[in-house]
Amino acid sequence: MKRLVLSAIVGLSLASACNLLSKNFFETLVKSNNSDYCLTKNKYYYLEYKNDFGDYVKTKFPASKAVLGMKEHLDKIEFNRDVDRIYFLAFLIKNNNFFRKFFNPNDKDDEIFYYSNYLASYLRYGGNLGYIPLTNLTLENLQTKKVNFKKTVSSVQIANGLISYFAAAKSENELKKRILLLASYIFAYTKKDPITGSFNEDVFVSLRSSNSNILIFFLNTILKNTKNPKIQNFIYLLVTQNSNIVKYMLRDKNTKQLFEKALEFYKKAKKC
Repeated sequence: MKRLVLSAIVGLSLASACNLLSKNFFETLVKSNNSDYCLTKNKYYYLEYKNDFGDYVKTKFPASKAVLGMKEHLDKIEFNRDVDRIYFLAFLIKNNNFFRKFFNPNDKDDEIFYYSNYLASYLRYGGNLGYIPLTNLTLENLQTKKVNFKKTVSSVQIANGLISYFAAAKSENELKKRILLLASYIFAYTKKDPITGSFNEDVFVSLRSSNSNILIFFLNTILKNTKNPKIQNFIYLLVTQNSNIVKYMLRDKNTKQLFEKALEFYKKAKKC
């Protein structure tokens, strides 16, 4: 019996060691401009960070999350941080098939209904955003300075507008562009949260993302930045389902610059 227990312990230790990203690989990925996140698949890494008490704590992270987090920590120029985030998202998209049922006419209505109910339930019971998800937001129409039009919307309307934005894609290629364009706009005008904050750990472990995770990532980021004029303007277009929403984002210089990088990264990103 002792031999069996010992063998089990040794086996677990070897498996654990195999799943640990080496320090050399970690440092190479952090320094690389086009990191091969395939190397982080099913691996983890330990990082030390200072907690609220000022103590340094050694914590286990999915390896890709550790790499991206360190990249963001080391970036001195804000745009570089945005580039790191959009590259990682492009890599995730390359390795996932998002919203595939949107392109099947027999499934699309059911999918939209499902996601609408899913996000409404998430906002009410699992959003962890305090009072924001249940509060109406008053938005100003920032399209023109000549008119001061205000519209009161709920977070559920924002969620439904987000679903409609993705559902408007006519092909998988257009859908991926819509995801990367929206991410480029949000990254260009929000500086608080890393992209890693809104995905579950197993997304990074397996490099797979469920449709709901990508929706929740965008929804959380939008709701956390409702006082940001650029995000308010986007919300107004989103809830009114404005057909010019893509053109609006592409006209923005900072967004377009980052979006072009995103498309470049998507082409280069490896498929694991």
